[in-house]
Amino acid sequence: MADPVIDTVDRSTVGFRPRLLITGSMRCNSQASYCHGSGRGVTLEGVRERVLGPTFQPIMEDAMAKNTKRKERHQRKRHQRKRDLVRAKSVSPYRKIGKSGELVACYVNDNWQSKGFAAFYVLRHASQHGIVMGAFLVDLWCAGLKDAWGRLDITMEEFNEGVLKSEMADQVDLVRVDLGIVRRIVAGGLRFAQQNGFRLPPRYQRWTALLGDIGDWESADLEDFGVDGKLRWVGPMTDLKARLIACSADDFLSREDVDYVVGDDDFTLVDEDDIAVAEAADELNDRWLSAVRKWCFANSIKPHPRMAEALDIMLESILQAPDAEEIEDTPDAVDMDGVSGNLDRSMGILDPKDADELIAALAQLADFSEQFNSPDEMFAAIGMDELDDGA
Repeated sequence: MADPVIDTVDRSTVGFRPRLLITGSMRCNSQASYCHGSGRGVTLEGVRERVLGPTFQPIMEDAMAKNTKRKERHQRKRHQRKRDLVRAKSVSPYRKIGKSGELVACYVNDNWQSKGFAAFYVLRHASQHGIVMGAFLVDLWCAGLKDAWGRLDITMEEFNEGVLKSEMADQVDLVRVDLGIVRRIVAGGLRFAQQNGFRLPPRYQRWTALLGDIGDWESADLEDFGVDGKLRWVGPMTDLKARLIACSADDFLSREDVDYVVGDDDFTLVDEDDIAVAEAADELNDRWLSAVRKWCFANSIKPHPRMAEALDIMLESILQAPDAEEIEDTPDAVDMDGVSGNLDRSMGILDPKDADELIAALAQLADFSEQFNSPDEMFAAIGMDELDDGA
């Protein structure tokens, strides 16, 4: 193993991760015909009541509760590449905002080039639906894009208090930065992570979509990355082992082109629990989608072509909602009012045609879900009981 490089890199800053309750309502008409039985007009309000109502709510709450128990069993998803392709082609609210949402501001720590890490915050207007924030942590010396997350609804007051006036602001100065630089470094971070054998953040595509066109990241410019032609890992071994997927940590640190500074500081925008939940949501997405399609074929129903997008938006609406225990004493519950508001908001950002099609897809999802009498029956049908048992 190579000798460690003695360095004094301070990465002990605090990320901003607010929990927001989003409310509101929006109605959208649909004439889709992908529902079980005769084709019928569908409204967002009607579908929302079905997929988030009394029948569906315990299923969703139990699903998220069960999946959070798998926090230490992080695995690469077998269908990750296929999922990436679907999301890259989808017309998501995030992509819509990235293309047409007015840019409010971009921020980064002013010492990002000398310290080897960049914490970017990007704020965009989402039409009449407020401000959306995307945050990205890029390790320029070794691991590339480490974190990507955001909030669907944030006010400037919350951003000022939670970021610009936070504990992080006492340790580093956040300064305005051009969006072009953010795009270049995030794109390079994606390539650098993949090139060096590090996992990419779960569900990163939705947040990078907020940046607009970042080009072909697999051929992105890496001029700002590395240290004198080498890699330099700075951080705890536990973090290295969690992020490195191409080889063992010992093999990685034994490479002649790798220097390291192993310490206790573990600067991150997203904690391990949130990563585990996001990964569990991806697994739930895959299995649920497969089960719905099989059910459609068994019942001679045409699977809605946008089911994958609709399910993805619904799960993100759940992940973005506050835990119900933050509002009332109901541990492991989901704040369904917050989920409902997030779903309305996401649909409202899209063009009417896209929104109508996704609402019709959600109606088909509701048809599938309503056949079950209990969450356990639902889990058995989509195979999530096997995951909960450690399969």
